[in-house]
Amino acid sequence: MSLPSSSPRVCGCRGFTLIELLVVIAIIAILIGLLLPAVQKVREAAARMKCSNNLKQIALACHSFHDANGALPAAGNFGPPARPGCGAGYNSGPSTSGLFFLLPYIEQDNLYKLYDQVEGQQYQGTTARPRAGQNDLVGQTAVSTFLCASDPNTKVQIIGGCLISPLLPWASPFPLDTGGTNYVFCGGPGNSWAFHAELSARNYTGDRGGPFGPNSKHTLVGITDGTSNTFMLGEVLWVDHANNANVGNGQGGKPAWVVGYATNITFQTGSGINARWPCKGPTITIATSACGSPRAAALQSMHTGGCNVVMCDGSVRFLSQNIAQNALDAAATRAGGEAIPLS
Repeated sequence: MSLPSSSPRVCGCRGFTLIELLVVIAIIAILIGLLLPAVQKVREAAARMKCSNNLKQIALACHSFHDANGALPAAGNFGPPARPGCGAGYNSGPSTSGLFFLLPYIEQDNLYKLYDQVEGQQYQGTTARPRAGQNDLVGQTAVSTFLCASDPNTKVQIIGGCLISPLLPWASPFPLDTGGTNYVFCGGPGNSWAFHAELSARNYTGDRGGPFGPNSKHTLVGITDGTSNTFMLGEVLWVDHANNANVGNGQGGKPAWVVGYATNITFQTGSGINARWPCKGPTITIATSACGSPRAAALQSMHTGGCNVVMCDGSVRFLSQNIAQNALDAAATRAGGEAIPLS
């Protein structure tokens, strides 16, 4: 009887060569490269939808405020400052924004109750010993409904007003990293620096033709151009302050949602949409004056090709940055009588 052979069997299998492995890795890298833009588009679409929903919620809050008070909220409440000493040009107080008065209608009633409305944003203390109080803490609270997820900038800036520290531009730390808003009220066509000149002259009822302004009490019925044809709020990215060291160096941030100064909490349409500022800092913005000067809020967003606005009837629209200027200006007035389609 013969025994089975004990000779080893030879396997015909072989491993990957280095070249084959590199080819596989290259194919995977190409697939990932093709997939990433699609993922980014989905993320941006989701962020844009969230931004649109935020504007819708704020518009509904404006309507609820209107039902309860018989008028839309003012962009900010102003009067002679109870505590003078803010410096030339800032003859107003308490300078609390209209967004603050919407807090009870967006499930932020507890935050609303913490704020001293008499004190408001009036400055107390000195630059050497700035005051930090309860209203500071309220103003530094991040309210998610006021923020667009597409904007990665967390800095917060202010323009003008009798403002309590540490919102003061020379206070430390500066700028803040919380308490900003990407949505502000429509003040009308033109340039919102006009509000600054009026408030400096103690004119606390300036009207630039839009549905919101200092101490305004406009009604929906009074929007004779039609609520579906008139801007209520729009997106903004950043503002900058004259007292900010090296203005235009990227230290600018979102407007502070609690500050009612009209250059900070309203936009006007004279700057168009997503125009570019020639100075340093964020590229999507525009100077209302020469580089090195402060700039006010203008329609701008991180969305590709345009920005979101909400109309006075509560409908949200995405506007192309190439929209005609006369159409923008017409939609910014509440009773201008224009017949220019917003398209």
